[in-house]
Amino acid sequence: MAGRKYILYADDDMDDREMMEHAFLAETEYTLLSFANGEELLSHLQNQPTGEVSLIVLDINMPILNGMETLRRIKSDEVFRRIPVVMFSTSGSPADRAEAAALQTDVLLKPSSFSDVLTISKTMLEYSQAKD
Repeated sequence: MAGRKYILYADDDMDDREMMEHAFLAETEYTLLSFANGEELLSHLQNQPTGEVSLIVLDINMPILNGMETLRRIKSDEVFRRIPVVMFSTSGSPADRAEAAALQTDVLLKPSSFSDVLTISKTMLEYSQAKD
C-alpha cells in the first residue's frame, strides 16, 4: 500500500489518547487519528477513503456511542467490515469479550504503564498488517 496508513482510535479518555499517540509516534508508516467517541470515528470513516485505514481501535466504555455499538455498526457495513478492529479497554467483562468475539474482534486490556502501552501498540500493528 503506497502512502500513509491510518489507525483510527476512539476513546473518551484524553490521557489514554495522548499515551497512544506517543506510542505510535515511532511508527512512521502509520498515522494515528484519535476521536472522543464512536460517533466521531464513524463520521470520519464515512467521509474518508477507507482503503487508507489499516486498523480501528475502540474503547468499550464511551459516551454518545460506546465501543460495542460502534463495532456493531462497523461490522454491519459492507465497506467498513473489512477493516480490522481491536477493542482496547479496562473492561475485562466476559460479556464484553463474548460480544466482541461474536463479531470476530479481540479485546486487549489497557495496561497501567506507558512501557506496556508501547508493547501493546506493537501487537495492534500486527492486526493492521493482516489487512495490508
